[in-house]
Order: sequence, then structure tokens, then C-alpha cells
Amino acid sequence: MAEPTVRVSGIVLSSLMFQHGNTDSDAEGLVLGESRVEEQITISDSQADRIHIQEIYHVQKHIACSTLSHFYSGAGEVNAVAVKKLLADNKQDSVLGWYRQRRNSDQQLSFRERIVHQSLKASLRNPHLLFLLLTPPPSEQR
Repeated sequence: MAEPTVRVSGIVLSSLMFQHGNTDSDAEGLVLGESRVEEQITISDSQADRIHIQEIYHVQKHIACSTLSHFYSGAGEVNAVAVKKLLADNKQDSVLGWYRQRRNSDQQLSFRERIVHQSLKASLRNPHLLFLLLTPPPSEQR
């Protein structure tokens, strides 16, 4: 299976970038949309059949949390009730993953983010959740 393809609409991307640029603190939330699997069969003279399977994620919406650690504890355990409340009318099946916007840090996943991600995968029963990390550009060395 090839690497998954993630497609983010311009409206969602600009909304995330606007939030990231106009917030003085860290932020996080859920990413919603749909995913599908496409299968392509290639027939050539040298090979009888070659099947190429690609998973495509279409990010259509994001829901920002009011505070950090809104849907998980300090130990990284996901609070299913908080996730359902955050989703409101949206279905749990439409959750593609979550995002985190950090200030003054490197583009590297923290230990807590890894734990939260694994816990969210288990809570939502979806092994293919995405994690989107937004950080400022690296400062230029002079």
C-alpha cells in the first residue's frame, strides 16, 4: 500500500493558518472529513496484474477546542464524553484525526502527543487517524 494522500480544502487550510497566526497561545482541535480507498489495476505485457491501493483523506472541517487538553487528561487518556460533546452534531465516523498548533517549538512530536494520538486511535476505534502539527517556521540563523 502506498503512502496515504491528504487533501485539505483551501477554506480549512486558511482557517487553520488564520487561527495559528492570530493566536498568542497553543491551540488544538479535531479534524473532520471523509476517507476512501481507491484501487487501480494495471495490466501490462510484463506483469499479469498489478494492484495499487491508495487511501485518500479529504479534510473538510476542523473543530477548535476552547482550551488545551480539552478532550484528554494530563496523562494523555482520551475522555470519550468530551470528544462526543466537542463533535456535537458531527458523527464520530467523520473524525480523521486531530491537530495541534504550538508556539516557540520545533516541528517534532512530543511524548504526550504520541500518547494522546494512540489513545484517540483506541477510543475512536480507527487505526488510521491523522495528526497535524503546526509550528512557526524555524528562525533564521544570522
